[in-house]
Amino acid sequence: MAATKAFIAVLALSALTAVSAQTVSVYNGTYSATTPNNALFTGPITPDPCTIGPSYWCLSDANMRRCQVYNVTVGVCGYSSGKCNSSSVQDFCAQNPTALRFNGGLTNAPPGKFGYYALALYWAPTSCSANSTAGGGFCSSYTLAGTQGSQNLVLHGLWTDYGSLYTTEPAAPAYNGSYQGWNQYCSATGPGRIDYSRCHVNGGLCPWANATAANFTQSNYEQCMRANGVTQCQVEEATVSALQADMARYAPGFLGADRTFLDHEFFKHASCVGGYLTDNKTAFFETAIGITKQLTANGSWADVNVHQKRGTAVDTTAFVNSMNNTAIPQCDRNCQLSEVWYCYGRDAAGFPTELITCPIGTLGSNNCKSCPQILIPDYSAGTVRRIVSSRKLL
Repeated sequence: MAATKAFIAVLALSALTAVSAQTVSVYNGTYSATTPNNALFTGPITPDPCTIGPSYWCLSDANMRRCQVYNVTVGVCGYSSGKCNSSSVQDFCAQNPTALRFNGGLTNAPPGKFGYYALALYWAPTSCSANSTAGGGFCSSYTLAGTQGSQNLVLHGLWTDYGSLYTTEPAAPAYNGSYQGWNQYCSATGPGRIDYSRCHVNGGLCPWANATAANFTQSNYEQCMRANGVTQCQVEEATVSALQADMARYAPGFLGADRTFLDHEFFKHASCVGGYLTDNKTAFFETAIGITKQLTANGSWADVNVHQKRGTAVDTTAFVNSMNNTAIPQCDRNCQLSEVWYCYGRDAAGFPTELITCPIGTLGSNNCKSCPQILIPDYSAGTVRRIVSSRKLL
């Protein structure tokens, strides 16, 4: 714990009203003979191109072998919250020759092989109720009216994401800079390690009779594992006890009645970090909460542009420009701010480092683009009307 706190201390971000980023190249070597000259993108420092993901793996069988993904079976899930079709990495690459057309999750992918992090913060008044904990995993007694969780951006998750080799794709220009997706519910890394891919709905750990049904979802599966004490896919209560005060303030959804949101975020995403942050659940959540504290502190971009603008509508272009390409907003169908996704670099051990310029494809995932204004709802009377929406957990 002390080591983790010391690490978080070096993440200190200045509480500026504008977001800043480090500009670095993802890799300075030669990928392959087929890699275009403009392959580098602004992203996290990593000496190993295998961490970029499928857009490097799929360039050749040699790359797959080098990255130890040849003959690995993955679940090609996309954005599905249900069961996924399985495929070898070779077949996946054959169907997605440059992997630039793929957008979503790969289950059972190897941990540690990811390009950067997305740190997702959500705005509770868009998804929750002022006087009820109903509304899905984001909501708890700590998101009710008057709580800090209802007045500040709070933690959704810290997600491993694949990077893009390409800034352009000459063979298919319509897909230039496409988002690369992510690894999820990752496989074990060696003897004695837990195979977290079984925490996915395809994993076969739920004893319920309807678990094999095509419409049995990931949420159903997580509820089943909690109900039946499948501890392999549960975050221990000791982690909650150690961090409860910080969770109440910075990650209130994790303190929901059934804890399935907490389970979901760890086993889907933290399982893919590899190493210390996968082996130590408390350290993983402590790290994610530590970054959230920094990003939402008084005087930060989030404070000035979101917290202090509660109950108002802001110009979308100005709001996005103020992020300086280090984050993207997410809106619901009513143009209400639902989340902000920050891009974070990683070090060789998988620890998040600092804000980075988001890859081109990630910047394209801003779904507020069609909104002339972004509404920042508030529970208080006389402000922007809030429309409760049940949001799918990512």
